[in-house]
Amino acid sequence: MLADVMHGAQNILIYQDVHTVKFKDARNWTDVYSVKYKVLDYAGVKSHAELSIPFDSGCENVTLFSASVKNPDGKTYSTAPSEVHIMDSGNTADAPYYMPAKIFTVKFPHVVPGSVIDYKIGVEHKNMPFYYEKFVFASDYDTEWQEVIFENIPPEFRMSPIPHNVNKLTGKNSITVYKKNIRRTGFEIKQPPLAMFKDTVYCTTLNFQEYCSELNRRLNTAAGNSQLVRKKTSELIKNCKTPLEKVTVIRDFVDRNIRLAGPALNDYNWIFSTADDTLKRSYGNSADRAVLLKAMLDTAGLKSEFIVRSNSGMAEIMNRHYINSLRYFQNDYNRVLLNVYDGKNLIAVLNENSRYAPVNLDRSMTYTGLNLPQKMPLRRGDNVPGEGNKNVGLRIN
Repeated sequence: MLADVMHGAQNILIYQDVHTVKFKDARNWTDVYSVKYKVLDYAGVKSHAELSIPFDSGCENVTLFSASVKNPDGKTYSTAPSEVHIMDSGNTADAPYYMPAKIFTVKFPHVVPGSVIDYKIGVEHKNMPFYYEKFVFASDYDTEWQEVIFENIPPEFRMSPIPHNVNKLTGKNSITVYKKNIRRTGFEIKQPPLAMFKDTVYCTTLNFQEYCSELNRRLNTAAGNSQLVRKKTSELIKNCKTPLEKVTVIRDFVDRNIRLAGPALNDYNWIFSTADDTLKRSYGNSADRAVLLKAMLDTAGLKSEFIVRSNSGMAEIMNRHYINSLRYFQNDYNRVLLNVYDGKNLIAVLNENSRYAPVNLDRSMTYTGLNLPQKMPLRRGDNVPGEGNKNVGLRIN
């Protein structure tokens, strides 16, 4: 946990960083972090005397079990209730319809150089689409002990091969992986993520077939029964003569009138707005805007399919190990788009395309993605309007 948020000089020494994942099932779990570290200097006091954890109040809860500070003079101070706060995240006002993002903050009392901070905190995740996490056994700070414990492992759980420098213990329905005496990784400008060159374990309960089927079903359900959308779409396309003209008019209307705001696709529990509700609200996240676009395209008699795109554009993802590599089974498909067809020809990819750009150009074509109804991964350049929807020869097992 510490390694994810802390950067800079060696101003703390981590005694232990233990992360316990307590599963209820494949979609519900609690992360428990038990961390103990020593503050070495005044820079450490400034940067590590507080803890901040962002969370989604609709599907996550944060609980502080204990927090204490032991100073060089032998005195020990416990964190008082008045030093624990829950604040609104800065983007909450942009999209009040959605459950507000929060920040759980803890101020550790009386921290001075030489203080040892010891805390235990839990984050409960409820009804999430799936579990995914990568554990990097590396840190910006010297670490004496790093450990990850999985308890009550569900049948859907999968783990990547364990790096040879990391130890693994298997118990009854549990797994423990750990590494000791980890030397700090020096920071360099334009340094790639530590997971790309340090010991890393990837874990998930995601099944791509189930993911595609369930997400496609929910999105299509939200797009149905849209009386207001049908009326509005009929008004917009009444003078259009070609499919491309209809797509352009619909794209321009949504881009101009439906502001993009709200949580990313896999950061909440897939409770999508109906198309009519998004139209009335005049804003929505990527999924809700895609639902509205789908309802409008259906009304216009245009075939369309939901796709989700990744934030990754790395060439490495393009190889044929893509499907079987846990490295990419991650919470990375956070944009919902629509492929639009004229017959068998792909003519547009909507939901990120600006009204100031040609309708058949979209930045999503530079990313990898998934075609939901076809359960088909899309590599960079495979989803280009005007060339048809290429079959990349890969199916999800």
